Amino acid sequence: MMKRLASTERISSSAADDLLVSQRKVRPMSPHLTIYKKQLTFNMSGAHRILGIAMSGTIYCGLIAYAVLPLVGYPFTITDVAAYWSAAPEAIKTAAKLICAFPFTFHMFNGFRHLLWDTGKGLSLKGVYTTGYIVLGLMTLASFGMVFGN
Repeated sequence: MMKRLASTERISSSAADDLLVSQRKVRPMSPHLTIYKKQLTFNMSGAHRILGIAMSGTIYCGLIAYAVLPLVGYPFTITDVAAYWSAAPEAIKTAAKLICAFPFTFHMFNGFRHLLWDTGKGLSLKGVYTTGYIVLGLMTLASFGMVFGN
């Protein structure tokens, strides 16, 4: 037969709050993120999340604009968009393509990296850094290929 060695007692809500406050005073504090050296994995994880949210937000805004603008009297068709972009300066077109290509290719290749990790491969410290640098290289090559390739 097992015996319970700890005892409990009923205390009021305010006494429980006081007890919690007194325990927090002697509890060690966790170090904050600012004391850590920013490593490749930290930066790529944050970038993957932020860029994924930014790309999906951009798509949602475009879809909402496509649905709402014609209802309020502003034409927003593929023909209008094509006419606008064909009149834009080449530097603006190139910059816009790069702004779209870099996040897309990074998110795609980093997603493949995560799928590789899901199989249990590349999880060593060397493997994580190797695949991280491969993602950055492929992202750069693919982005420039998408923008400047014919």
